This record gives sequence, structure tokens and C-alpha cells, in this order.
Amino acid sequence: MLPPCFHLEGLGEKGRKKSEAGTICQKFHTGFNLRLPCVLSGADGREDFLVYAGSLSRPLCCFGIAIEPKDMEDMLEACEEGGIAVLRKEGLLLYGRGEQFLLDVGNEKSFVRKDLSIPMEQEPKADSSLPGSLERLTGVSEKEEVRRFFRKEQEKGIWEDRMGIPWDGEFRKYAAFLAGQKVLSLERGRTDWWKEPADYLAGRGKGLTPGGDDILLGYGAVLMAAGSSEGFCLSQYMADMLGSRTTVVSQAYFKALASGYVNEDFRRLLLYLSGREKGDMEKAVTQIKALGHTSGHDTLFGAWMALEWLAKML
Repeated sequence: MLPPCFHLEGLGEKGRKKSEAGTICQKFHTGFNLRLPCVLSGADGREDFLVYAGSLSRPLCCFGIAIEPKDMEDMLEACEEGGIAVLRKEGLLLYGRGEQFLLDVGNEKSFVRKDLSIPMEQEPKADSSLPGSLERLTGVSEKEEVRRFFRKEQEKGIWEDRMGIPWDGEFRKYAAFLAGQKVLSLERGRTDWWKEPADYLAGRGKGLTPGGDDILLGYGAVLMAAGSSEGFCLSQYMADMLGSRTTVVSQAYFKALASGYVNEDFRRLLLYLSGREKGDMEKAVTQIKALGHTSGHDTLFGAWMALEWLAKML
């Protein structure tokens, strides 16, 4: 989900959208985040967008661009945090130490747009949280296979040891909400039951994306793929109400989810769950686990809780 200012055809034209200089705000071993201010035509003020520039050797981020590995190595060597990044008609210009890099992001031959949208059968029905698309996602054998796989990992102690949030009494209580246990027994008439666990988890944990945020992202994405209206409401709530309570990176992920986008590797798992693609489920899960220090495990835990909730709804 690239920001509107990445549509380069309107840059610099009078009365149309324009982009101002941004910065390299966070540098990592495999890439860096760019903070790009964007002013839209006819709008007051401006909005900052986060864009992750990474290597083609890694899964594509839902708010990012992927670059040839050798080019990425050269940029990482020359560019530092605080360096200037600016969008021009000719492309994205990055300033390094004594060197400049121009990425022709507007050229469809140089940069191919990948579909990172959440695979959905249909929009949620206004009168139900369980439209027909939900049955497609939860009625396939792949979903049961994933649930069994996650449950076996829990029995091994995988989640408690590798997640970015402690499994104390409060966490277990809200995990039970997410899994549908307390919703069914105590809160069946409510449609906003997800607010309490969302308020508890948002921003909770350490790192660029706190563990609680990653759980909510995995949870919301699976519900949205299933066509559940709760998933759409939760994702919008995260972007509108909870974004100010967490890091700028999580804010970018919240915005992307509310717009219907996820990372490339997680989208592959959603395609597998929906039965649209066949493949090695365990390999897909392993790739997600490799994300960040604990982010992959946190996101998968959220996905697992969503599958548990969906199973109880049918």
C-alpha cells in the first residue's frame, strides 16, 4: 500500500499533488524505512507516510518496495539515518555519503506492482458477521491442518517462549476473548466485543512492532479474509483509535490492514487457507516465523486465535 504521492504522473504540476523532501528514518541490516511527507491537492496540511525499502531476496512489505539485492547492499553502505529521500517526476531519489541513488519507481518495466491485498470472496453483509465467504475460508481441510499444527506447537511451549508479550493472567484472559471462548459464553449479543482485547494489546510489548500489535494484525487479517464484519471494524478501529498508542511502524501496518493489505508472506498463508493456492503450509508458517525477533510468532498467534474464533462461529 504505497502512499498517494507514489503516483508520479501528477508530481510538480500546478494545482495537483506534490511531494516534499523526506528522510531515511530507520536503518536495518536488510533495508530501511523512509518517512515521506505527502501533500494532496486541495487538502489542508500534510500526512507522513512510511515506506520500507528492502531487498528482493526478502518477502515484500505491505507498505514497501523491493530492490535488487546488490543495489540494496550499495544503498545500505552509503545511506544513513537522517539522509534525504525525495520523490520527483523521475523517481525516488536517495542521498547517501557522496552518492545518490535514483529508483525509477514510476517505470512499470523497472518496478512491477505486486498484489498484496487480502484475498476475500466478498464484502461483509450489513446484517451478518458471517457471510458466505466465511464458510469458504473455514470449511476447508487446510484450516483444520493449521489449527492442529498451532495447537501442537503450543503443547511444545513454542508460543510462550518466542512471543514478544508475557503469558500472564491478563494476557490469557484476552486471548480467550480472541479465541471466542468468553464471547460465546458471556458476550454473544455484542458486536464490539473485540474492543476490550484490542485496547489491552495495542502498543503492548517491546520493539518496532510491539507483540500486542502483531497479534492484532494477524487476527484482523484472517477475519477480514473470512469476510467477517468484526475483522473490518477491528482493523479500522486499530487505524483510527489505536494508532496513536503505538510505534510509527505499527501505525503504518494498521493503516495498511485497514486498507486491505498484508505482507507478501502472510498473504500466501491466507491464499492457502482459502484453498486458492496449494503448497507447503509448514514452509509458509516457517517463513512468517522468521520475521523480526518475535513478530512472526506474534502474528501467527493472532491468526491462530482468529481461526479458533471462526471455528466456534460456525
